Amino acid sequence: MATESTTPPPEDVNQTVREEWKAETDAFERVTQIARETHEQTASADIAERALVAKTTAIKHLKTLAEFGVVEQISEGGTLYWKRNEFHAAMRRADELAREYDTVDLADAVREMKDEIEGYRTEYDVESPEELARALDSDEGDGWEDLQEWQTTARNLGIAKIALTFHEVRDSL
Repeated sequence: MATESTTPPPEDVNQTVREEWKAETDAFERVTQIARETHEQTASADIAERALVAKTTAIKHLKTLAEFGVVEQISEGGTLYWKRNEFHAAMRRADELAREYDTVDLADAVREMKDEIEGYRTEYDVESPEELARALDSDEGDGWEDLQEWQTTARNLGIAKIALTFHEVRDSL
């Protein structure tokens, strides 16, 4: 015999998740999480709404994050905008990789990414993603997908190289 749940289903699952997130984190943690996910220039009020805090609270925490280089502050027409600092995000990811993987694994990943990039150069007979973008016609779907993959691989390669450097620095201390 099946037992029925006495708890009614939530009316709005998203609202339930937001309430749980708010209960399990403080304002600074929520603003930090939203800031790290903000790739585009975003107004303080929008970040506050997403982080479930007052606008003044968001601005206070965003200014702290800007001091640490986590976000960039942009002021336009009396409005404060914010976006994550891509350099800081890359350094943070490189540090995570350096902690998670040893030098051998990182070096192998670097070699594989270099091989992948060389494959794009050979396939399209160009030296860079920018050159490929100039050479592609607007209807070359596979080429544009490869262009995105090349750009992503190049970015990941740079981060993996930094992670290797972090290993070298840690080993020398």
